Amino acid sequence: KWGYAWIFPRGEDRVSVGVASLRPEAKNTRELLLDYIKGHPLLRGKKVLSLKCWFLSPSRGRLFTGEGDIFLAGEASASVDSLLGEGIYYSLWQAHLLARCLEEENPRRCYSQKLKPLRREFLFGYLTGFLAYNFQRFMFKNAREGDLKEFFQFLRGEKRYADLFRYGVRRFLFSLFGL
Repeated sequence: KWGYAWIFPRGEDRVSVGVASLRPEAKNTRELLLDYIKGHPLLRGKKVLSLKCWFLSPSRGRLFTGEGDIFLAGEASASVDSLLGEGIYYSLWQAHLLARCLEEENPRRCYSQKLKPLRREFLFGYLTGFLAYNFQRFMFKNAREGDLKEFFQFLRGEKRYADLFRYGVRRFLFSLFGL
């Protein structure tokens, strides 16, 4: 739950395999990864050359900004979204905001204020992930052609998480009641 797995080719005879979970209680990522490798038909019986596991803490609308002269950005501030596990885009967004704030008289206050839209984005990202992951089977069974279009608009940056969440709630309720 709340995760995904991948296999990426790395040349002719190697692949990069991974699993991700956005739930804090998923502390057994090593076992999950080994089970995935053992159970996947393309990977079964293959040699594991390197195994690395770590946990990314997704934001639920709260970001840690640091203390005193120390400012946090990126994964150190919990800047990971709860649907896709994306963090690089948001890290760059934070770095840009922080760079502008360091020129201000009170950089701490400036940074906190400028992070409000990002906190809102993470809150709606969490709510979207909650809906998507907890009702995944139901949503897939009731998917319509326009649903993918909405998601692609989000991925292209044409919509925000708040838009995706509102759309998802509407579609969920309409599907639930057969409308």
